[in-house]
Amino acid sequence: MTSVSRNKRKLSARSVVAVAGAVLVVAGGGVSFAAAQGSTAPKQVPALTSLTPATPATDPRTVRPGEKVEPGLGHTMWLNRQGMVLATPSVSGGSETRLTKASEVPGGTISATASADRSGTLWAGVYRGPGTPAKVTVEIDGRTLTGKVVTLAGKPGWAAFYAVDPRTGSTAPEITVEAADGTVLARMVKKTS
Repeated sequence: MTSVSRNKRKLSARSVVAVAGAVLVVAGGGVSFAAAQGSTAPKQVPALTSLTPATPATDPRTVRPGEKVEPGLGHTMWLNRQGMVLATPSVSGGSETRLTKASEVPGGTISATASADRSGTLWAGVYRGPGTPAKVTVEIDGRTLTGKVVTLAGKPGWAAFYAVDPRTGSTAPEITVEAADGTVLARMVKKTS
């Protein structure tokens, strides 16, 4: 046996061992298989019917100051020590930036903004107050959008959030910020005039 054959055989054996503990999920029915290391045949297990969890992950995304986040609809946001910066596309092809200063958001409250075009509406804002935000929902026109929480490392005392609505023209959202255990940290209800 040549050294090339031995190396291929070793690589193949390592690949089998590395994959032996993995689970393959087949969407929309079927089965998935899992094999424990050292077993000769894969074990059949039921497949998941959906790859989307029933409850979205509740861990906020931790970013470095200035790290860009692309929430969608051509927008970019980043956090700095002062607050959340949101860059929105402008008609001229550039972008306009807005800073929401965390220090100007009263404790235990939410400050939010909306940016819309024909492709939808981006809701973004800052929660400042006690607790660690883990989940944000935007209820609008009888629908509930699940947002994403973005925060700086440590305990800055505030976090930013965003949610994308594929619809436009909505003007009266109810935004709720919750802790991981479901405790409501703040709620903002915008009334139409």
